[in-house]
Amino acid sequence: MDYLKKREDKILLTMQHKDIEQGRRALENKHRLDAMVLDSRHWPKLNDLENSITTHMIMPQTIMNHQDYQHKL
Repeated sequence: MDYLKKREDKILLTMQHKDIEQGRRALENKHRLDAMVLDSRHWPKLNDLENSITTHMIMPQTIMNHQDYQHKL
């Protein structure tokens, strides 16, 4: 019985760690998307194609992570 109790406790602990990791990952993704939504206000729109597009309006093409994204902005 002790073995089964320890095994159950270990399984529960593993599940808690996975839940915490998934929650953290979801929060980071939400922050990343929120930042992109805020920045997208400055991106060129279809109506602006007639005007010249400056380099400060173009978003970096390769984004590896949030820090890279912020650095390239």
